[in-house]
Amino acid sequence: NNRSARSYTPTPPKISPATGLKNNVYTWKSDQQIRYQVNGPEDGPAVVLVHGLFVNADHWRKSLDFLGKEGYRVYALDLWGCGYSSKPPRDSAIAKAVNGEHGRFQSRED
Repeated sequence: NNRSARSYTPTPPKISPATGLKNNVYTWKSDQQIRYQVNGPEDGPAVVLVHGLFVNADHWRKSLDFLGKEGYRVYALDLWGCGYSSKPPRDSAIAKAVNGEHGRFQSRED
């Protein structure tokens, strides 16, 4: 398949309208971008919030606020392929490489 390896990566607003928190971007494997938000004191115990299907980090807006006020350092991210994170074509070389697909389903001659 000759599909482009380029990902569609939406540009998040500087501040999330849903949470009022800064949108941050982490550059992951092969320049894939993962959007995340952080709330709470830097020295607080860390909590990572992972959304379910068909939503994004903004889904955790009430939890980000509550846990941050309770003293936790809260991280909410957009999973790869969701929200403001990169979305490569699912059968592209980049998607297979990032997902660890390095021919493991191909037959091997011993």
